[in-house]
Amino acid sequence: RDKLVTGVQTCALPIFRPGTDNIRWVRISVDAGDSTDYGKVRGGNWNQLQANLQWLKALRHQKRIERFSLNFVVQKDNLNSLKSFFQMASELEADEIFLSPLLDWPHMKTSQMEISEFDRSREILQELLQKNWPFQVAGNFSPWNIPNQWEQEEISANQIT
Repeated sequence: RDKLVTGVQTCALPIFRPGTDNIRWVRISVDAGDSTDYGKVRGGNWNQLQANLQWLKALRHQKRIERFSLNFVVQKDNLNSLKSFFQMASELEADEIFLSPLLDWPHMKTSQMEISEFDRSREILQELLQKNWPFQVAGNFSPWNIPNQWEQEEISANQIT
């Protein structure tokens, strides 16, 4: 059994047909917490995304997949929906969310955060990480000077200070 990392809108959902149990961990790149930001960063159909995520949630309940994770690359175009993303992950009963800042790729300069946006993203993350979420929070927190303790087994978000 393998791990699948994808944007769920482009995912070949038939891989989960009855009798096929080859995927144990699904990690979906969402990068938004609302339809507006999803349109900016992914250009996809938010309603279709939500339907597919609900379907994956059902597969998790059926134990067809062992782990269900969501990715969020923090950038200026999705910063406003970071809190909504955490709430969405909770409602979807995700096992984990994985956060990282947008790396400095030359072809993506328009999404880079300015210093004030970066500082605001650190404040939002620190606030969110103080809450007791029902999922593990993982990611690259070093650019925000937030300790990277997520590698420990069974860590909850409220243990990250």
